[in-house]
Amino acid sequence: IVYQPYAGEYDNKALANILYGNDAPTGRLTSTWYKDDSALSPISEYSIPDGKTITLSDLDPRYEYDMTNADAYDQNLTYMYCNENDVTYEFGYGLGYADFSYSNLKVVSTSDEGINLTVDVKNNSSTVTTSEVVQVYARNNDTDYGDAMATRLAAFEKVEIGAGKTVTVPLTIKYDDIEIWDVNSASYIVEDGTYSIKVGHTAYDTPLS
Repeated sequence: IVYQPYAGEYDNKALANILYGNDAPTGRLTSTWYKDDSALSPISEYSIPDGKTITLSDLDPRYEYDMTNADAYDQNLTYMYCNENDVTYEFGYGLGYADFSYSNLKVVSTSDEGINLTVDVKNNSSTVTTSEVVQVYARNNDTDYGDAMATRLAAFEKVEIGAGKTVTVPLTIKYDDIEIWDVNSASYIVEDGTYSIKVGHTAYDTPLS
């Protein structure tokens, strides 16, 4: 499957290059693709502008679920809160003409800005030079917010790797990217605690931690 949103005037040639192998696809999904609508919560009533309380299915029978509720935790939505078994293609997913393997994850240093990591990534193809999008996910195991503070994307880096080659990829988890909104202080904070860090191909395929 090649998923190609509108890519401008050059998209026809770009698609041909992908299909004929002149270039290797390296895009990754920025959303979660569910298997079917059973993964979504049932519709709830809501008020339309005139004040009459109805359901979306009263307006149009094609609507079966209430997407007006934007609370991802409450609705079990996005890669952070949904059940992995309900997903066909997860956040960060994407295939190409090469497979990659990960090894040697290290925390190199910390600074006032964030946590510096390195990981070795190998292009297992003997013929294709292409890019991998290395994804880092983080979670505070000691959070005061329970399940509402799920594992989330904390850093990523797209790196080109020659056929059969291994490169050491530097990554930085910036503290700004793991902040949460604290209701008591009415401000963003980085919670104290012990954080789990996972690195890999997608939100659900993280072989190293």
